[in-house]
Amino acid sequence: LTQVAKATAVLRGRDYVVPDDIVENVLPVCTHRVVTKNWMHNGHGEHSAKKVLEGIMEGVGAPV
Repeated sequence: LTQVAKATAVLRGRDYVVPDDIVENVLPVCTHRVVTKNWMHNGHGEHSAKKVLEGIMEGVGAPV
C-alpha cells in the first residue's frame, strides 16, 4: 500500500504522499488480503472483503 501510494504521488507530479493516495488504493491493494467467514463457507468472499474494507474506510477519518 505504501509503495503504490508513493507511485500514485509520483504519477501526479508530487514527491510526497497525501491521504487521498492511500484511500484511492486501499481496495485494489487490500481486498484480496481479507478473508471473511463468507469466503470460508462458499468461496465467494471478494464482495464481502470489499464491504468490510469500505466500512473501515468510512469509519476512519483522514488525518488533519
